[in-house]
Amino acid sequence: MQFGKYFSLAALAAPLATAAAVDMSPRDEGLSISWATAYLNETLNIADYGCGTAVKGTALQDYTKFVDVLGKYTALIATPWAAADKSACGQCVAVSYTTTSGLKRTVYAVTVDATGGYFNLDKAGFAGLDGYDGFAAGTLVGSAVTVPLEKCLRAA
Repeated sequence: MQFGKYFSLAALAAPLATAAAVDMSPRDEGLSISWATAYLNETLNIADYGCGTAVKGTALQDYTKFVDVLGKYTALIATPWAAADKSACGQCVAVSYTTTSGLKRTVYAVTVDATGGYFNLDKAGFAGLDGYDGFAAGTLVGSAVTVPLEKCLRAA
């Protein structure tokens, strides 16, 4: 599937941001949240990265490429949780950020990779947190919690 060629970044970002209506107790706060375009690269295989050894029995089991996961789920994320515990791979993570105007936004992303101490969203997921304002800075400070996988599903 060549998903990346048919959908724009704006189309991917549209269903991501929500005003947080659900009270979630953060698993981690004060997190460094960054973004990467690599997850939209049609040649990158999940098996070659941090969650590659944990694919069976997870939400990732039917996918080979990162970009293909976006056909079903709203966003992708790499977390330090997956580096410490491979069972975090394939889980849905709610990442929240409060904008400078005080609006709390939450993005739901499926864990597809592991990182060393920071959270790395795909570019559309990151844009859902602050409306593209953070790209120049490269990072935001927010919170994250694991939530039911259904939260990460793309609207039908």
